[in-house]
Amino acid sequence: MVAFLQLIRFRNLLIILLTQAMIFFGLFSPVLIKHQLSKSVLISDFLLLFGFTALIAAGGYLINDLLDTGPDSVNKPDKLIVGKSITKKNTLQLYYFSLLLSFLLSVLMDIIDQRICFVLIQPLLSAGLALYSLKLKGIPLLGNLLIAIWSALVPGIFLVFFFIELSSMEEPDKSILVQWIIAYSIFAFLSSLFREIVKDMEDMEGDKAFGINSTAVAFGIPKSKRIAVVTSVLLCISLIIWALMLFNGNIILWTYPLILIITLGRLTKELTISKEKSDFAGISRGIKYFMLAGLIYILLFSLIQF
Repeated sequence: MVAFLQLIRFRNLLIILLTQAMIFFGLFSPVLIKHQLSKSVLISDFLLLFGFTALIAAGGYLINDLLDTGPDSVNKPDKLIVGKSITKKNTLQLYYFSLLLSFLLSVLMDIIDQRICFVLIQPLLSAGLALYSLKLKGIPLLGNLLIAIWSALVPGIFLVFFFIELSSMEEPDKSILVQWIIAYSIFAFLSSLFREIVKDMEDMEGDKAFGINSTAVAFGIPKSKRIAVVTSVLLCISLIIWALMLFNGNIILWTYPLILIITLGRLTKELTISKEKSDFAGISRGIKYFMLAGLIYILLFSLIQF
């Protein structure tokens, strides 16, 4: 069971759960209840959406680990699961099972809301993650961008899921929800891109040994650092803009981004002087905690605004 949870990146799925729960119950729930939706419907909606997102993400992790056993044997031999704790055949079966379940959930969601939307989205997302593992991760920056886009879709998918409700919603509720989803999608995209480039530097040895032309392998550590720093600067600028937009007299709402900016600056400074694999691994973990800290912002806004 422990090996299975590690294989599907249980901790990452918990982060997806936390992200979507914060957005759903912190932003959407108060507004949707105000617009006469019952609480039971909201909870069932959330479970469907999270199940759909988590299954696609788990499928992406499964196919990635299945195809990455070679580089993983060099980059993280102590954490290797496929072919060691779980056979390649069983991993492939789990992958197909996740695809089937996510597709069935997409059908169920479309039937409930009488639309044809998630049935079309599911194959695109699953195929994109599979293509990443098969080929795109070996194309400098393109693979990193694809994962960053996926991260942005974790909050962004709410705009699709609640499209009908948003279309009929009155201002300013509609604008508040749309602005926050767009803002957090940008935050997720840039912070994920930052982390993916750092992870490429961490995994450079194994990727190079198995012919994976990642960003770090293609450009080298110094140039990859510069790309990561540019990404960090763009993220910092977006946080400054968001803080200025929220300047409404509430000190918490506009000072919290400043705390995130200081944290981001420290991580970026550490990156510029890092040389060892362990250094990059520590920065990668730090970026993940930074992303989690960003979620608290949604909670603070919900408590203050609603």
